Amino acid sequence: MQGYIYRSAEISDVQRLVFIENLCFVSDRISEKQFKHLILKGKVLFIVICKTEDTRPIGYGLCFTPAKRSTARLYSLVILPDFRGQRLALSLLELLLVRLQEKNYKFCNLEVRESDKKTQKLYEYFGFSFIKRIANYYQDGEAALRMRAAII
Repeated sequence: MQGYIYRSAEISDVQRLVFIENLCFVSDRISEKQFKHLILKGKVLFIVICKTEDTRPIGYGLCFTPAKRSTARLYSLVILPDFRGQRLALSLLELLLVRLQEKNYKFCNLEVRESDKKTQKLYEYFGFSFIKRIANYYQDGEAALRMRAAII
């Protein structure tokens, strides 16, 4: 997408990532310590999106990529509110799935809030389908829908 760059998350991004978490999520937030661990030692695919003229992330996508397994897990996908509506989440998710395919993953699983119909539609656009409902999944007690897509 023109005007934006996609790159791997770096340790220098941690404070900005915490800012994004705190602004965009009311619960189930990733902490500073967790971000540092994920960037330095995690078995993850962690891509940030930045405006071309600014190195600070405006969003990110995070997938767990366990070794010797065929299924990755999309853990978080978020764009700052001021940048929504530009199809950035769509392009970021597309890039994540391409990278997972390059790493020979066959499937990607995720959990999404049961009430978040807009995000569910985004995932369905990419071939994710409902697997099961998980009661009390989030810290605030909301249920999640587990979804899965084949990576072709």
